[in-house]
Amino acid sequence: MSLIQWLENQDEFPKFYWRSRDTGTEIAAVGVLEEYEQPRIGSVGFVRFDNDRSSDKLWSPFGKSRFWKPSKLQQAITPCPPALNQTEIQVKRTQPTPGWSQAVREILDVIQQDSLQKAVLARHMTLSQAEPVDSLSLLAKLQSQIPTAYHFLYEPMPGLAFLGASPEQLFKRQGSQLESEAQAGTKPRAAPADDLLKNDKELREHQWVIDDILNRFHELCIDYGVTNRHEVIKLSHVQHLRTRIRGILAPGIQDEQILKALHPTPAVCGWPREEAFKLLRQLEDFDRGFYAGAIGYAGEEDSEFAVAIRCAVIENSTLHLFGGAGIVPGSTPEHEWEEIENKIAFWRALL
Repeated sequence: MSLIQWLENQDEFPKFYWRSRDTGTEIAAVGVLEEYEQPRIGSVGFVRFDNDRSSDKLWSPFGKSRFWKPSKLQQAITPCPPALNQTEIQVKRTQPTPGWSQAVREILDVIQQDSLQKAVLARHMTLSQAEPVDSLSLLAKLQSQIPTAYHFLYEPMPGLAFLGASPEQLFKRQGSQLESEAQAGTKPRAAPADDLLKNDKELREHQWVIDDILNRFHELCIDYGVTNRHEVIKLSHVQHLRTRIRGILAPGIQDEQILKALHPTPAVCGWPREEAFKLLRQLEDFDRGFYAGAIGYAGEEDSEFAVAIRCAVIENSTLHLFGGAGIVPGSTPEHEWEEIENKIAFWRALL
């Protein structure tokens, strides 16, 4: 029996599922034995994108950032399933709204006048169907269609769930070894790799993420460095640039400190991070909730968290989708709007 099937057979809520992109580690859990504000050994949980912002109607049932020790826990290590044959995903072509175009222009104005280099502007979209969406069936589809991703689900009650298939690691800790990655720069999957590797705008945006993570590792580690620079990773619908960073943690550093230092990365927020946060609070008229947050588990020997992107909220028969695009010098409202359409195209294909 798979862990998703095990969850289907459980009557207790909340339900939680998490699967590592790289190791195949699976965790399925139900119920709450103990609850914490920060990660503790043996806990699972998540961090909101902006825990200081008030939750809106959609996100309020999920609560704030939280970690908990489940009353029932199942673990396994399974190899990544092979990807199903991919068909060409048709991207829905729509035009930027006036509000989106205005927000992009405002960010570009701030960049021109200030020290802000980048801000990641997000959109909230909805898809509806006649019948309720089954969260665990959709999770299984995500796992088979997009195997090289972090898969996650949090279902606080029947008919409401947060789930996704994220390509991006926030961090992985094994003993005192820490690794993270810069993942920024996006092109459609069919584009030549050189469209990323030789594109000044994409390389500049990617380097800012590298620089920020290196600064954070300087606070956390006694030794660190960059490995595997500028890998091109191809997903079902887009491709990204990725650079890995590894280090040795300083004595006494805990998962709580790592989360606080690394979340959110410039890939989902902007750079410098504090300035981007301040601007996004003014421009985005919706609560991101767990979108662009972090989700994972904390163990004694190892811990791992994914960046919660390529995600959705199921609300009965409605799917709430979220996507973001990095606004930097050279950005246009039309190009960044289309980038988000490319990122969310697989949800339409799944439904």
